[in-house]
Amino acid sequence: MRGAHYGPTFWQTIGLLAHCHFNNKAELVKELTRINRKPVARQQVYTIIKTAIEAGFLDGNPFEECPQMSRRN
Repeated sequence: MRGAHYGPTFWQTIGLLAHCHFNNKAELVKELTRINRKPVARQQVYTIIKTAIEAGFLDGNPFEECPQMSRRN
């Protein structure tokens, strides 16, 4: 993506995924929140991962997708 600007949380996410193991996005969000000393939303991390895949920084989603639980009976 030519001319794209990626913010600090984007690069922190890429760095953490490259050097640390997280079992799920919640663990990654918790670590990003600790580093930044302010809340980081799971949706933001989802968007960062999606953008990183599209830009070629990641080969694919590093987390196994869990099927959505249905609240309908």
